[in-house]
Amino acid sequence: AVTLSDPVLSYSFDISAQRVEEVMMGFMTSPSPVKGKIVAKGKGKLTPKTVSMDEAAVTLGSTIPMNVSGSYTLGARDKVKVSVAATQINLDKFMPPADPSAKKGTIEDAVKNIALPFDLDGSWALEQVKLNGRDYNRLSVRAILSGKKLQIASLEIKDGGGNSLSAAGSIGDITALKDIDVSM
Repeated sequence: AVTLSDPVLSYSFDISAQRVEEVMMGFMTSPSPVKGKIVAKGKGKLTPKTVSMDEAAVTLGSTIPMNVSGSYTLGARDKVKVSVAATQINLDKFMPPADPSAKKGTIEDAVKNIALPFDLDGSWALEQVKLNGRDYNRLSVRAILSGKKLQIASLEIKDGGGNSLSAAGSIGDITALKDIDVSM
């Protein structure tokens, strides 16, 4: 007897862009929030149902290294899985300057139109972070967005002053912010 398996294509990539915002223009309808140089090198696999990227080394700017891995799996509802880890990252350098005349949005405004065509399973762990002018020792989250349901396995925030917040829970319908169950 002969057993056939799905074909597997292994690939590698090596990307370097001096102005990532110019590269992203072709894929976005609004300006890229990420600006500056990006270098990425890694490898992965492609099968008929999955594209995966093993841990890739990505550098934003000239000094911000991070490790990224992920996959995209076709199914009844496609699934994107992403994992990001970084140390000593100044996110302010990659964000557009604040517009003081811009209308301040609310959480409701930010989430009411979330409608991803896939489920998102994400893990982000950032150490020694600067964000909105503030220093954080750790920002991490592990969460799954499946349709309109957000499951937060863990959320951790530690600032430079010794304050910390840990939370977990779920939001049954993120677009309406209802069925909220959070433990802190």
